[in-house]
Formats: sequence, structure tokens, C-alpha cells
Amino acid sequence: MNTVRSEKFRILVVGDVVSNSQALSAEVVGLQIPPTRIREMPQFGGAANIARIAAGLGAMVGFLLLSQVDVATRLRQISHFHLLLPQYDVIIFSEYRHCALIDLNDMVTSARRLGKRVLVDLDGGEFGAFTGASLMTSDVGTLRRLIGAWHNERELAIKMARLLSGSKCEGFLVNHHESGISLYVPGGAIHFANMVRCDRHYLLAIVAATLKTGISIPMGVSEASDRFDPATADSELDMSCQEITPS
Repeated sequence: MNTVRSEKFRILVVGDVVSNSQALSAEVVGLQIPPTRIREMPQFGGAANIARIAAGLGAMVGFLLLSQVDVATRLRQISHFHLLLPQYDVIIFSEYRHCALIDLNDMVTSARRLGKRVLVDLDGGEFGAFTGASLMTSDVGTLRRLIGAWHNERELAIKMARLLSGSKCEGFLVNHHESGISLYVPGGAIHFANMVRCDRHYLLAIVAATLKTGISIPMGVSEASDRFDPATADSELDMSCQEITPS
């Protein structure tokens, strides 16, 4: 497995959890995932899956549960996010469809103000809350809902340029699945044909793990493409979790 080893480089994954287990309550949960320990936690889906994959790639990873709960608990979750934020280099938002968009916008703005890279999975098709994010990702179906249909690559390029300008985003990754991925940036598009059938959770994790301090979005995605391993992308990465508290 290709890994990214750096004790100082840390990723915070923010989102909801998909699980049949009753182990997680609606309260705030912060999880630090050591990349060397395996098979000691239930198989959680949703945003927690991204955290496990990123840990398996060698990054130091934190996870913050953000779910649809009562107002008091939601405020505690947001407060916990602001306490955790200074400890991390890259922030990933995923599986957030049950969260209030105004809260998400505030969190993105706070992260960018501190110079953090922000990656967003647009699974729900809503991007207005993520203005100013470093990188957004979606599949083709979600993209069509965002910008409408297109008939050729030139028309798509024009639509993507408008989307990037309106969202103030550094880049937009489109997952074509069977034909790889495309990165749209203000200067044009770059296609990575080798990243075929790339699961969206794995795509977010491997790109985040390459965005070292100072590296550009195109350079980060290019490095992720070089590290892409189809066998690893198809496998489940079991990572153990232990509770952390804000410092």
C-alpha cells in the first residue's frame, strides 16, 4: 500500500456516521485513529469510512460526528469543531445532508481563515454552503444537478469555469468512475485516466493525504494519482479508534 507518513500532517473528517451499532450517541464524538492498529472497531460507514481510509494511508486522522440533533447538542458539536480546528491541516466534509447549511458555511469560513485546506464531498448536490472551499468533489450525476446538462467538453469547461468563479473554489474534482477523474481549475482541466472505479470516500482520503502544506491542488491530485492503487481502493481498511479531547 502506498502511504503518506507525517507525524505533523493531520486530517479532520467532519460528518455523519452510518452504522447499525448503538455505540455512537447523538453527542459530540471526537476520534483519533492510529494508522498502525486494525480490527478493533466496528465497520462504520459514512464520513467515518473516509477517516479509516485516510488513517490506512498513513495520515494522522481525527473524526468529528456532525449529525441532525437538538439545538443544544448541535451547538456543542460546532463548539467542539472550533476547538479541534487549530490541530489539523486539512478538513474534509462528507455525509452532511442532515446538517444545517448555515453551520457548515461558518465552519468552512473559520477553517479557511486559519489557512486550512477544506475538501468537500458534494454528495447531496448543495454547494452554496461551501463557498471558498479548497476542493469540491462530485460524481457526474451530482454535477449535472448543479450546472445542468452539457453536450460536449467545451460546453462543460465553460460551465465549470463559471462554477469555480461563483464558488471561489480552487478546484473541482469530477469522478467519472469507469473513465477516471477530471480536475477543473481556473486555468483549465486535467484528466487522470488511471483513477478508474475510484470510490468517492477513497478519492477524498487519498487526495487529502497528499495535500501537504504549500502544495497546490493540481500537484496534490497528481500525487494522489501516482499513489492510486486499485487493489487498495477496493479493499476495506479497518482502523481502530480511541477518544480524544481538544487541547
